[in-house]
Amino acid sequence: MIDSLERAAQLCPDLTPLVYEQLFLAQPHLAEKFVMDRNHAVRGEMLAKAFDAILDLSGPALYAGSLIHAEAINHDNNFGISADIFATFFPIVRDSVQKVLADEWSDDIHSAWSELLGRIDRLIQRADS
Repeated sequence: MIDSLERAAQLCPDLTPLVYEQLFLAQPHLAEKFVMDRNHAVRGEMLAKAFDAILDLSGPALYAGSLIHAEAINHDNNFGISADIFATFFPIVRDSVQKVLADEWSDDIHSAWSELLGRIDRLIQRADS
């Protein structure tokens, strides 16, 4: 998991444009939420938080559960982004990493991401209930 992120960072130092391009293709209505983010700083900060959560869940899992739970509630209450829509972000991050890694993507990496995304889904579902 961590290796896949490190390798993706080597191949593509800034995944932000790719991730958000994919997000807006999957959820076109979300683009309007970022109309004021002209320099993409908000997008970069949000992706950095997602990476922090992913890394924490891949390791000690000290805070990511609370962060994801809180952000799912925050996005729903403050931005009108339901938990179902919020939940689409992390698979898009995975898909973007897979796209960058291309032939380097392996069954082991896929399994690690699948396990992680399952954990994240459970955290988001908890926030939705």
